[in-house]
Amino acid sequence: MKITEAALRKLVREVLLKESKTYVTHALVKEKIKKNVDEFFFYKAIDGLDIDKENLKSLMEEIAIMESGYLVDGVVKHLNDVDGVGADGVFQLTSIAIDEIMSDKMKKTKVSWDASSAASTAWNEQPRGDWTKYLGMQVSAAIMYVLWRWFHSAGKPDLGSVASRSKFWKQWYNTTDDPHGTAQGYVDKIKEFQAYM
Repeated sequence: MKITEAALRKLVREVLLKESKTYVTHALVKEKIKKNVDEFFFYKAIDGLDIDKENLKSLMEEIAIMESGYLVDGVVKHLNDVDGVGADGVFQLTSIAIDEIMSDKMKKTKVSWDASSAASTAWNEQPRGDWTKYLGMQVSAAIMYVLWRWFHSAGKPDLGSVASRSKFWKQWYNTTDDPHGTAQGYVDKIKEFQAYM
């Protein structure tokens, strides 16, 4: 039997993930997404927030699946490497994305990162790198980046289907350096994972 390079890479990642302590369950990621999105809407963290809340939750959950999701013994888990090299965390945010949301344009955005810290400091005043320490901060950073792209770059596209969210992800979130990260690949992976979510 011949194995493709992509299949071999997937197998190696799954073996490493099983042995790694740097993963989190999808249930925890989903819980943090729900909490953070709800807080964005409740506290009106971004003015003029007219995106559909449930579509935003779906997009964030799917981005987490695309960026770091693996099936391990029938359970969805996320690799949560935060070594500071390249893209970090469940959402694989790059330093360029973090720079963008730490810029002055985000200075009035305030969020409660998680129940234990409840920060009221503006995002751009948070110590650099702190966002990788807590999953709640990773989720907040990813949501802010997505919302910024949705509002100011993409022109508020419809996010009501997996297909439309896949196009947004490919054009505005995923790096152009990723030849395997296609809109169709997004749709296929989400379809494959839905039975386990």
